Amino acid sequence: MNQNPGPKAKSEKIKPSFGFFSKLLMQNELEEDRPGAAAVASSLALAVMVIVLRTHLAAAAPRHGVLALLTRQQPAKALISMLNNPARPWSLDELASCANTSRATLVRQFQAAVNMAPAAYLAELRLTIARGRIRASRAPLAVIAEDVGYQSETAFTRAYQRQFGVTPSGDRSTA
Repeated sequence: MNQNPGPKAKSEKIKPSFGFFSKLLMQNELEEDRPGAAAVASSLALAVMVIVLRTHLAAAAPRHGVLALLTRQQPAKALISMLNNPARPWSLDELASCANTSRATLVRQFQAAVNMAPAAYLAELRLTIARGRIRASRAPLAVIAEDVGYQSETAFTRAYQRQFGVTPSGDRSTA
C-alpha cells in the first residue's frame, strides 16, 4: 500500500512556520550580543507584527472602524495623508486626489467604515492626537492646537470640550 501523502501534503508537513524562523533570528541576534543586535531584533519584531496584522486582516477584514479604512486602498491613502500632516487644511478634493478616487467614492468608503465623512474624521483625529499630547506632555496648549491644525487656542478649546466633555487644561490636570 502506498503511504505517499502526495506533493501538497508532503510540502505542508515539512514546511517550518515563519514564526519559527523569526523567533530563531531574533533569539540569535539577542544571544550573540553583536553591535546593533537590539536594533535588528526590534526591526524583526516589528516586521513580524506587520505580517501577523496583515495576515489577520486578509483572513477576516474588518467591516467597520479604522482598520476597515486601512484594509481598503483608497481610504487608506487618504487616512495616511491625514496622519502624516494633521495640521494641513485638507479639502475633500485634496484627500480624494491623494486616494486616486472621486470625492463621492471617498465619502462613501469613509461612511461605510467609520460612519462619518473624511472631514469629520479628520476633525476627530486632530482632537485625538491633541488629547494624547496634552496628557503626555507639558507643551503649551496653543502649540498643540496649532500642531493639529487649529488657528486659535479658543477654537481648539471649544472643539475639544465639545468632543471630550472637558477643557484641554482640565483634561491635563486629571491625567
